[in-house]
This record gives sequence, C-alpha cells and structure tokens, in this order.
Amino acid sequence: FDVTLSANGKTTLSNADIVVDKLTIAGPGTTLNVASTGTLYSLVDINQIAGAVNVDGALGTNGDYTLLTGLVSGKGSIWTPYFTSIGGTIAPGSETAIGTLTFHGNVILASATGTYIKLGASGTSDRIAVQSTFTDQQGVPYDGIADLGGTLAFGGVAGSTIRYGNHYTIVTAQGGVAGHFDTVLPI
Repeated sequence: FDVTLSANGKTTLSNADIVVDKLTIAGPGTTLNVASTGTLYSLVDINQIAGAVNVDGALGTNGDYTLLTGLVSGKGSIWTPYFTSIGGTIAPGSETAIGTLTFHGNVILASATGTYIKLGASGTSDRIAVQSTFTDQQGVPYDGIADLGGTLAFGGVAGSTIRYGNHYTIVTAQGGVAGHFDTVLPI
C-alpha cells in the first residue's frame, strides 16, 4: 500500500519493522521520525516533497529516494540506490548533538541543496558517510559515490571551542567523492 504523510504533526516509528509499497512525505509541517529501534522500508521509492525526516534507525527503498525540499537529519542509515537532493537540507546528527548519517548507495546533492554540519572540539563533527552496497571480485565498489553540490554551512556545538588548525572529516564515500560544494558559508 502507498503511504502519504501530509498532515501537520510528527509520526514516530519505534520498536517496529514496517514495509510499505511507496512512501511520500508531502506536508511542510509533516515530520517522520524513524527512531533507533525502528525500520521502515518502501518497496518502490521514497519521495519527500516537503517536511522533515529524522532517521536514527533505518529507512530504505528498492527504488530511489528523492528529496525535493525539506530536511533529512539523524544518525541512522538510509538504504537506496540513489539519494538525490534537489533542493532539500541534509543535517546529520540532531539539533544539539554531533552524528553520522550513513547512506548505503549513492548520494547526489544538487546545486540547490543545503548541507549543515556541526563542528565540535578537537576535530569532532557531523558526517555524511556513503557506503558501497556491492563490489567487484577485487573489492572495488560499484557504488557508494558522493556527488557534492549546493551550499555547505557550519555551526558550532554548544560548549565546544573551534580552533584554527582543527581538521574535520565531514564526508566519506567508499566509491569516491565527485564534485564539490558550490558555496561554503563561514561559522
């Protein structure tokens, strides 16, 4: 069955493994929260037209995940052949805590995408990690590519001091990184 979340409010999935045919998040006031104990899988695809999706557990699809606008955040895993953000915002972790949002497949961040990364002390930061889902016989990944674009913005974590010379890893990709962020905003 097709599931469309379009009403204002928050839907939380926890302590459950749910499979649907197709998932659409369509309301600007809609929030889907996949808790650390939750798994949500769409057999066809995921389309996020607006709203917010926080993934601390697992969210996946056999098809592609298209983020037109809205927010994707969290410290869980997203499984999809292609996660494509056209004009959305990616913010690993939570509003107050650093975290890694892991994608299994490929990630494409188009020019209207915003990426928000929190920086902490001593090189700790949010991270987008892109993992390969399959490799050739020599272990070379066929996917796991991050194609970067859009605007990158930074913020500090409360109580942390960011110092000149700190180094941060904000994107890792087993299949490699292509492109670059078009604009980088200072803290």
